[in-house]
Amino acid sequence: MNAWGGVSALGLGLQVLWTGASARGWSLGRVRDLTTRNTAKQVRLWPQKGRLAAGSDADLCIFDPDALWTVSENDLYFKNKVSPYVGRQLRGRVEESWLAGQQVWQRHGRTWSSSPRGRLLLNDAI
Repeated sequence: MNAWGGVSALGLGLQVLWTGASARGWSLGRVRDLTTRNTAKQVRLWPQKGRLAAGSDADLCIFDPDALWTVSENDLYFKNKVSPYVGRQLRGRVEESWLAGQQVWQRHGRTWSSSPRGRLLLNDAI
């Protein structure tokens, strides 16, 4: 499977969601549940995905919910630097990403994993 040029705005998804949700008074816990547990259950990957517990995959991000920042082209980590969010102020920022307990990305210094670590997960529900 390939996504030519990347998946536009995927890397901004949590930050865009949190900007709108927090403006409407939603808690960070509610957004967490929607983007982790509920999603994993919907695609039948619970409890392997969507929680932090022994036996689960330990995929997570370090998120600063109070960060205010303006999206620039340098913040777009995909091939085509086009997004409706460029120039828009967002609330919340992903600082690190972890996959299976291993750090794969860090915003400060733009550190990336040296090799792909993910694996394709398909089941009969998808």
